[in-house]
Amino acid sequence: MSGLALTGGFVNYYLAQVTHPQRKDQVPYQAECEDIIRALGMTFDEGCEFKAIWRTAAARLGNGKPGQKEVYDCEKRVHYANASLRDALVRQKVEQAEGWLQNLTGKPPGPMDRNVEVILFDKTHHEKGTNIGQYCWTLGETSSIEYYRFKD
Repeated sequence: MSGLALTGGFVNYYLAQVTHPQRKDQVPYQAECEDIIRALGMTFDEGCEFKAIWRTAAARLGNGKPGQKEVYDCEKRVHYANASLRDALVRQKVEQAEGWLQNLTGKPPGPMDRNVEVILFDKTHHEKGTNIGQYCWTLGETSSIEYYRFKD
């Protein structure tokens, strides 16, 4: 492992040989971490968790990332798991509550003096009814609105 360099490109520690596939009729194959992430449509946070698990397991097999630290990758897994949990809780709250709308246009949804309750992209929740004009509606900003509902 000492001769491996960090390149930012394709590396062997994200490959795994599957010599005895679960299905009897499947031939042995080589799995690639990124291919699995994409095939399963993982979110950014899920992909980061998966890669941290992969790196830890690969290191146990002697094919680890140079300088890989088990505790560091465990901390990353916890961080990204917490982010996934926050997202899931927000989705659950939105699905269970009535009147929530997703900000799909990036523009205020009505007169600037209407009061809204919002959930921002950073997952902070603002329950107090505040005028529409008080918020950033631009899509993609962490401080902008992901979900809203009218309070008046």
